[in-house]
Amino acid sequence: MLKTDKMPLMLVTGGAGYVGSTLMRDALITGYRVRCLDLLLYGGKSIVGLLSNPNFELMKGDVRNKEDVERALEGVDVIVHLAGIVGDLPCQAAPKSAYQINFHGTELLAGLAKKKNIRTFVFGSTCSTYGIVDTTVPADETRELNPVSLYAETKIDCEKLLLSLKSDSFHPVMLRYGTAYGVSFRTRFDLLINSFVYEALTQKKIVVFAANMWRPYVHVSDAAAIVLEILKVPSGSI
Repeated sequence: MLKTDKMPLMLVTGGAGYVGSTLMRDALITGYRVRCLDLLLYGGKSIVGLLSNPNFELMKGDVRNKEDVERALEGVDVIVHLAGIVGDLPCQAAPKSAYQINFHGTELLAGLAKKKNIRTFVFGSTCSTYGIVDTTVPADETRELNPVSLYAETKIDCEKLLLSLKSDSFHPVMLRYGTAYGVSFRTRFDLLINSFVYEALTQKKIVVFAANMWRPYVHVSDAAAIVLEILKVPSGSI
């Protein structure tokens, strides 16, 4: 696809990650120009195949750094915010950094986006915000939240922040994803289903803890597709 400034520009924070590396490829195919803002803590192998695409731009930077964020927001039409410390154990291992990146990074990004009149802001949240609930009653947007981890608490704080910023000119959408699984351009093996598959292939057995518990799942490709479907809906009508 030829590059043209008439194509909408999508900023994906954390784009080199598990969901982002799939989303950016789908967005490019769909007709977006894509800018990736990522610290590349896990390297950049997941986006090497995009670097020659004229509609793709990589900015190495930190969502906690105002200069990085302002530079990344220049000319942007749509924001998909996926950057963060993801999961219970990583957040427990570095709680201060987790809160700074997950909450304060979101606070900075959203505040500057609103000032720049960028209307569409899609935020990757999590079903972990519901915590432990009655499994006989399906959870929806009105369900009382019961977080049991720092990770979930940071996401709830981000959701509240974004809702407080909502206005006629700023329309945040929060997606409470199930636990992701499947092969990506940066596949994670700390996620339950991926971990089971890895253990089955390498150790010929799996170990199941809390066998009576359950949680919702979403394939990484569907997680990316959901974002693109959301962006088809007129801004402010969700």
